Amino acid sequence: MLTEPPRVDPGRCAFLLDVDGTLLPFAPDPAGARADPQIRELLTDLRTACDGALALVSGRAIESLDALFTPMRLPASGLHGLEFRSADGQYHRRPVDAAALDAARPLLERVAALDPALYLEDKGDAIGLHYRHAPQLEPELTTALQTIAGRIGRGLEVLHGPMVLELAHGGISKATGVRDLMSSAPFQGRKPVYLGDDLTDEPAFSAVEAAGGLAILVGTERSTAARHAIGSVAGARSWLRAQLVTG
Repeated sequence: MLTEPPRVDPGRCAFLLDVDGTLLPFAPDPAGARADPQIRELLTDLRTACDGALALVSGRAIESLDALFTPMRLPASGLHGLEFRSADGQYHRRPVDAAALDAARPLLERVAALDPALYLEDKGDAIGLHYRHAPQLEPELTTALQTIAGRIGRGLEVLHGPMVLELAHGGISKATGVRDLMSSAPFQGRKPVYLGDDLTDEPAFSAVEAAGGLAILVGTERSTAARHAIGSVAGARSWLRAQLVTG
């Protein structure tokens, strides 16, 4: 059974935070989402308390994260671990077979065109098919994307998120992003604290638990590698804010 997360000392921790469904509620249009002043203020305060050891770990591209949290530019892992920006601003990107997604792109566009309720989000090195307005299509869409991934091959895999399926490069995950961040300053040597909400966060949960850190599921409880849970985005924000209170 999952329990409430304990208090932590920000001065000894590194905060690794998923965004959509964790720090921010889901938006009808992911491209049009913006971080509210309250979450920007909270992240600023928390980053100060942990001496800069705070980062975003997301399926979004880092460019999208920057637009979402402007004018903030935080350390980040984007595209499910494919890209990484360290605290000193250095940007790193793993080499991938871009031609594989290029071959899949027109096939995904045909699937998305089958229903006007579907929305295709092309991130360049990952493509998300959102079905929030047509949840009944999930089984068919899952089969369709698995078929495409199988047909193209070359390491493509289907990732499952909240009302979204993504076709992405295999062998990379949010756990990759966690390891990248935790091996760099100022994260190195600190206790990792990871908050996330969906299945794409599970590899990160496992990596953080294995490192002796704190993995926290945000949202409805389910089978998970995390040992702790918070019921909502509002609850996650409240818990993070509570870590700033001394005494």
